[in-house]
Amino acid sequence: IDKNSPTLTITNKARKPDGTPDWTKEVTITASDANLYKITVDKEDISNGTTYKTTGQHTVTATDKAGNEVTEAFWIDASGPDITTTPGVTDRTWAGSSVTVRAEDAHSGLNTFTVTKEGGQPKAGSNGTYPINETGKYTVTAKDKLGNTSTREIWIDVTPTAITTTNYNGDWTNKDVTVSASDGQQSGLDTFTVTKEGEQLYSGTASYPLNATGIYTVTATDKVGKTRTTTVKIDKDDPTSSWA
Repeated sequence: IDKNSPTLTITNKARKPDGTPDWTKEVTITASDANLYKITVDKEDISNGTTYKTTGQHTVTATDKAGNEVTEAFWIDASGPDITTTPGVTDRTWAGSSVTVRAEDAHSGLNTFTVTKEGGQPKAGSNGTYPINETGKYTVTAKDKLGNTSTREIWIDVTPTAITTTNYNGDWTNKDVTVSASDGQQSGLDTFTVTKEGEQLYSGTASYPLNATGIYTVTATDKVGKTRTTTVKIDKDDPTSSWA
């Protein structure tokens, strides 16, 4: 006759002051009994001495060949916090709108949450959120109360492409003008067009010379769809006169 349950040992388990489970990164599970039959976690068989590190709330049961068993609960948090954005964006890919970053941890809880713009200093999120409204590359880091860390790389481009003109001050001119476009350290120039009074003269990425009378529309669009347009007005025609 065997009426004794196996002895169950959970190394590195965490308990709250009231004795209920608390979060820990991993545990090692061992059971001893001369007639040990099996050990299960969440009804799945494991080997004696298994180190368990799957995030979640778990139940371990050790059973001997006589059917005696012992059960204990343990909680594992081996995962970093969840970092999400609204709207959703892909890491290390330029997004064309402002985003709000959120960090949450449903297990041990969020400890720290920072957003760092390239070349700048870390800034702490407020209540697990942080708005990103300026063009740049940002590193988002969230750490939970056990030290598990998550990181995301968020790139935001909310600045239209720059259009540069030489020999032009925004009014009529009788000089040649060169127009060009650049997108700096942002998503990059996608299209650059020059039209003269409705007729397209140029489409490309290089600079373009304007040297004839007319009203020109210059348009530049970056790779996230931000567009900037400027107008150049050139008059090289001499005034005409008539005598009665």
